[in-house]
Amino acid sequence: MKSNKSSNNIYILALFLFVIVSDQITKVLAVNNLSYGEELPVTSNFNLFLIFNTGAAFSMMSDGFIWQKIILIFFPVLVVLFFFYTTYFSEQKQPYFKLGICLIAGGAFGNLIDRILYGYVIDFIDLYVSNYHWPTFNIADSSITIGACIIIYHEIKSTFASEVVKDG
Repeated sequence: MKSNKSSNNIYILALFLFVIVSDQITKVLAVNNLSYGEELPVTSNFNLFLIFNTGAAFSMMSDGFIWQKIILIFFPVLVVLFFFYTTYFSEQKQPYFKLGICLIAGGAFGNLIDRILYGYVIDFIDLYVSNYHWPTFNIADSSITIGACIIIYHEIKSTFASEVVKDG
């Protein structure tokens, strides 16, 4: 049983590293092939659009106060530490939780690398419908969102399942 847990942890760690590497590679490609603010249409609802985000998700907290910059570095470090604790030391049994935390931590670490190296996060994915654009994002942001959705979905599902058992 111990070896099964170890092999699962290796897969989780590999996914964590894959998220970080794919995020950084796509950001390098965007910076090397797009000019700042340049819009490159890919499909009718998808552009590549290079921007530098000094704030958090969707440019929140981008007005530059020092405490905001500290939070934007400190919080991802806590997320990554929580990921390693959950993966290697916790008795957390639900694999979906580890998967979700892994995706969130990989994305947080990918954006943390940008913030430390450049003082901003490189965003380049622009999705839209008609004239309504979703805020520009990157692979790390996608990973964070998918990880959070996995955790929320399974928590809601298990809550409803336990309610059905109690009522049944």
